[in-house]
Amino acid sequence: MPTPGEHKTVQSRILEYAQAVGWTFVSREEAEQRRGGIPAPRRSGGHGGQECPLSLFFDDLLDAKVRQFNPRYAEGPGALLGQFRHLHTDIYGNREFVEHLRNRGKFFDHEEKRERDLILIDYDDPTRNVYEVTEEWAFHNGHYGTREDVVFLINGIPVLVIECKNANKDEAIDMCAKKFRLNKADFGLIKTGRDGCYAVGQMVNGLYTDRIGGKRAMTYGAIGTIVLNLLFGLAAWSHVAWVFPLLLIIRSADGYMQAFGAPGFIKVNTAWFRRKERGGFAGIFGAMINLGQAGANQFAKILATGVTIPLLFFTVTVPKGLGTLQATAQFNAP
Repeated sequence: MPTPGEHKTVQSRILEYAQAVGWTFVSREEAEQRRGGIPAPRRSGGHGGQECPLSLFFDDLLDAKVRQFNPRYAEGPGALLGQFRHLHTDIYGNREFVEHLRNRGKFFDHEEKRERDLILIDYDDPTRNVYEVTEEWAFHNGHYGTREDVVFLINGIPVLVIECKNANKDEAIDMCAKKFRLNKADFGLIKTGRDGCYAVGQMVNGLYTDRIGGKRAMTYGAIGTIVLNLLFGLAAWSHVAWVFPLLLIIRSADGYMQAFGAPGFIKVNTAWFRRKERGGFAGIFGAMINLGQAGANQFAKILATGVTIPLLFFTVTVPKGLGTLQATAQFNAP
C-alpha cells in the first residue's frame, strides 16, 4: 500500500477545512489565469519559473474592490498594482504594504484636491470582502523562484501562506535545506555526488582491499566516514559563502569511503567463515545496515527538534567512532 503523500495527508485537508469555514477554493489553473499568465513547467529544483511573470495578486478582483470601497478613486487600471510592484523587497517595503493592509494607504481625490485613506479590506463589514484559497502558488522575480503550497487571499491580496510538510518526510533534511538555503536541485546534486562516488568506490575499492586486507579496508572506510561527517558538521558552522560546493565535495568523498565496507566485508566473510556460514552472516550484516539506517533516521528526527543541524553530525558520529575503535582493537587482537 503506497504511503500517502504531502498533498493527501496535509495540503488537501487544509483546503477542505478552509472551504468548510467559508473560503472559496480557486484551482491552480484558474488562479494562474487570474494572475495574468501561465507558468512554465516546474523546474527540477522545485522553484516554479514562468514564461511570463505572474502577478502576486488577483488583479481584476483587487481593482474592482478598490473602486467599490473607494468611490472617489479615479486612477487608471493597474496604477495601484504598479505601485505595489515597486515596493522595496525588504523590511521597509513590508512595513509599507502592512500599512496598506491596515487601510492607512493614501490616494489623491482629484475632485476635492486632497488625500484620502485607501480602503483595501472592509473590516467594519467583513461580508463585503471576497475570501479565496488556492494551492501551488508559483512566483518568480526574474532571479529566484518559489512555489507556496497553500495561499489565502482577501479581495485578491495574499494574506497567509502555508508551507505543508509530509508527515513521512525526514524533518532533518528539510531543516538542513532551509538553513543552507539549498533548493531541491542542490540537495539532489549532493545526494548524487555521494551515490556516484559510492558506485565508483564499489568498482575500485575491491582492488585496494585485495592488497590491504578486509580488516584494514573496513577500518579505513569507517574512520574516513567519521572524519567526513565531522567535517560536514564543521562546514555547517563555518558560514562560508561557498558552503554548497563544500558540502558537495565532503558528501561525495564520504560516499567513496563508505564503499570500502562491502569489499572489506566480503574479504572478511570469506576468510573467517565456512562456505555454509557465509550466507547467514551476510544476512545479519545486511539486516544491521538497514536497522542502522532506519534507527538513524528516527534518531535524527528526535534530535532535530532540539539540536542544531551541525550537532546532529557530531551526535551520531561519536558513538560510531567509539564502536570503530573497539572493532579495530578486536580485529587486530592476536
